[in-house]
Amino acid sequence: MADRPSERNVLIVSSRSEIRAVYHDMLLNASWTPVLAADGSEAIEVYRGWRPSVVLTDFNLPDRTGLELLQDLRQDDPDAVVIILFGGAYERRGKVIGFLNLEAVRVAGRKLGACAFLLKPVGMDELLRTAEEALAFRQDALKRRHLLPQQWSEVRPLGSVSELLGMFAAVFSVPLPRQVPDEGAASPHR
Repeated sequence: MADRPSERNVLIVSSRSEIRAVYHDMLLNASWTPVLAADGSEAIEVYRGWRPSVVLTDFNLPDRTGLELLQDLRQDDPDAVVIILFGGAYERRGKVIGFLNLEAVRVAGRKLGACAFLLKPVGMDELLRTAEEALAFRQDALKRRHLLPQQWSEVRPLGSVSELLGMFAAVFSVPLPRQVPDEGAASPHR
């Protein structure tokens, strides 16, 4: 299903069923239509078939990080809007294997086009406010994308090289300043 700007649908991606259920209930109660995925591969499949307005994903997924998921989704849809939830730990298969540099994750995510980052645990108000902002961001991006072909269609191609040269001359030619005679100077006609 193609995304329409008025839709409020969200894909929730987390390996933990209890986290998916909590976010599902929060968003459903706020008039969102949530769909769930347990890992990055499932999220990509669901995204390709459903095109949700917003993706809410944990950083730690069983098969990839939230940043890797963001990168994969952006390859399919440059307007994908992704919110990444993260904590201080880096996990693989449910085991902590290191600690995240939170600022480095934010910087990397912004470069990849993440819409927002939320530090866990996330409160309901913060989650809903961020989802609304992400939806507005997506709607603006889609409007800009739809306006671009219209703007290009209004550009008239030039008829000839001489027309191009004439336009260039009109834009870049600057008249020389008028010489004003100095009243104190001697005039050769006196």
